[in-house]
Amino acid sequence: MEISLKWIILGILIFKVSIAACFYSEFIIEDFCKHGNETVIYDPLELGAYGTLKATSSPPYSSNKNCLIFLEPPVGRKVVLSVRKIDMRESLNGCLDYLEIFHADVFTSPTKICRFKHDLKEKRSFYSKGAMQILFHVDDAKSPRFTYEEGFTLTYTIVSEDIKDCVAADSFMCANERCITRDVICDGRNNCGDSSDESYELCGLSNNNTFYFLQMTDVLYVILICILILSIIITCGVFTFRRRRPRLDTDLSSDTDEPTARLTPYQAIHPTGFFICQNPAGPNPKTVHFDGGFSNPCYPNGFPQPPPPYSQ
Repeated sequence: MEISLKWIILGILIFKVSIAACFYSEFIIEDFCKHGNETVIYDPLELGAYGTLKATSSPPYSSNKNCLIFLEPPVGRKVVLSVRKIDMRESLNGCLDYLEIFHADVFTSPTKICRFKHDLKEKRSFYSKGAMQILFHVDDAKSPRFTYEEGFTLTYTIVSEDIKDCVAADSFMCANERCITRDVICDGRNNCGDSSDESYELCGLSNNNTFYFLQMTDVLYVILICILILSIIITCGVFTFRRRRPRLDTDLSSDTDEPTARLTPYQAIHPTGFFICQNPAGPNPKTVHFDGGFSNPCYPNGFPQPPPPYSQ
């Protein structure tokens, strides 16, 4: 039973992830960096609290680009950038196309990422106390040729480190003491930067208590799914009943009007207790009285007897 409950909750989480993707603002870099060497600045009014940055909406991404992207949070806020997918061309000598991210860690900034990586858990993330700068470089080389490279998919989240922002009912405090909105917890995105908003204990997958921290929205999801399944079952039942009903009515009327319609010719009785036999020698039938059973008195058992001698 415990395993079944966990599968149910896992299905709820997958459903939540698909729903959450619809609410994330999506910014396509190629829509703003059309000429190859431009600076794109996203201000707080455009950003919102969280969203997705994508290289292109129609893979593969175009060549010969050197786009500089600035993520500018509101005053007093910070930026967390999580890597969801990297899909870029590479050469034998290393990175041909790449992202270069400038972040708060002075020892590793800027960080260059390239090649291919698809991480739905978004384990790799970057943090900036102010505006975060991202360089998207695409070489003009014709080889290797483009196939279906998507470029990149990044998740950004505007966070706060002020304890006053974490006491609000709609806020969530991460394990690293950053504050995010509760709308994005347990949605499959690393919004905190340390994945504490996607932990097993928080999202209801703890081995000790399956429904621990199960949110009210999860209960609503279960109710909606149950209503949907019940509606499908009722619709299928009504449709099946309506298709079978005319056939049942026809069968009943047929049995009432012609009770012998389903019998073989030698079982047809008219009237009760009599068989009607067709005389092979002429069109006139003869009636044979028969009491009980379903053997054919018109054609007795055994070997056929020769016909009587002909007489005038």
